[in-house]
Formats: sequence, structure tokens, C-alpha cells
Amino acid sequence: MRQLDRLIALMISHRASQMRLGSGELVRIVSGGAEVPVTRKPLSVEHLLAILGEVAPAGGASLGEVGGAFTHHGDGADFQVTVTAQGGQVAVEVTQLAECSMRCSGFRWKRMPRIFTCARALPR
Repeated sequence: MRQLDRLIALMISHRASQMRLGSGELVRIVSGGAEVPVTRKPLSVEHLLAILGEVAPAGGASLGEVGGAFTHHGDGADFQVTVTAQGGQVAVEVTQLAECSMRCSGFRWKRMPRIFTCARALPR
């Protein structure tokens, strides 16, 4: 499971509206207007870029240098991922856009243990 999808699952389980990741900072979720840290260690720039590299669309390699935005499908919903890059620092904001258009009812097991996915992502 991709690292961003794990963080999104955590965000959803806490019913948070946003998640913020920044280089040199703890991952924070925004719930009820308050920012709550959900990691123990701050993210390095390299780790943050690796997280983005797992989910960024083709041609998204420059996101860590110039910033940008894309839509990511994960945990039964679509999320807007906005990347800001300035002075060697990278900040990412993840916001839920909408529930899955296929009305995903949570997770389903794939054939491999311990891997969950939205029904929309399963091959047909």
C-alpha cells in the first residue's frame, strides 16, 4: 500500500477535512479546525518527494521543484493534492473532493493479505 494512501486512511478514520505534510515538519490532519500531528518524526524533503512519486501522475516528477496539483483516488474518495515548492522546501496539502462515484462501501480484500483497496481500483 502506498504511503499516501495509508496517511489518507488515517485522515478518514479521524474524520479530518485536510492533511498537511511539509518538509521538516510532522504530518498533521485538520479536524474541527484544529491541526493534530499524526507522526512522531518530521518528514525530510527526500521522504516527502518519495511519497509524492508513488502517486503523482506521469510527468509529475517536477512537482517537488515547481509545485502543482493533481487528483488522487484513494480510500473510496477523490482527493486534491496540492504541492507548493519554495526555497528547497516542499509542502503538500491533501483535501477530500468527493466520495467515490461508484459508491464504495469501504474496503475489499484483494487476493494478497493485508492489502485493502477501493472497489473502483480492483480490476474487472
